[in-house]
Amino acid sequence: ALVPVTTAQLGGPITFTCVLPKTETGRRDIQWYKQSPGDTLKIIWTLKESATPRFAPEFDNSRWKANSDKNVSNLTILKTNQEDEGIYHCGFTESETEKSCAYRFSKNISSSDAGTYYCAVATCGEILYGKGTKLDIQGCSVWSQSVSTVIFLLCPVLVLIVIAVLAYTIKKTNSDHCKGNWSYSGF
Repeated sequence: ALVPVTTAQLGGPITFTCVLPKTETGRRDIQWYKQSPGDTLKIIWTLKESATPRFAPEFDNSRWKANSDKNVSNLTILKTNQEDEGIYHCGFTESETEKSCAYRFSKNISSSDAGTYYCAVATCGEILYGKGTKLDIQGCSVWSQSVSTVIFLLCPVLVLIVIAVLAYTIKKTNSDHCKGNWSYSGF
């Protein structure tokens, strides 16, 4: 997309308008930046939530005016000069009372995945890291899973041994009764 060009007469005023998207939180910080040809962005003006708007020191607020409401922010140069040539940007950050980060794992996690996980945001050539969240895996360890498997396999073997011992004992008892002398007395 092409960057719109706005021209002004030297010494005259010019106003830049930034339409802000609707916000659900209603809280946002707004910034205006200037980028001179061959230079990096320089902040002109900042409006932070619940604070007085302020201009950066190199931008004399007698020549500049900025205002903002819920949906629009305006930056006006009251008396333009040659040094005002550049690209002007507005930016905003929405803030919530509580910041959070969600981790979504693409696999089933295990105790080997325990550790500290960080949110990272890449912006303006920097990577900003969050405080980090420590992940402890609780539940069955590999050792307890192995023990469970051994017990599961030994139970049927133990049942078979008990059945074999009982069968042997019953057979031996029946065999002893058959070998003995039996006498029946009649009525």
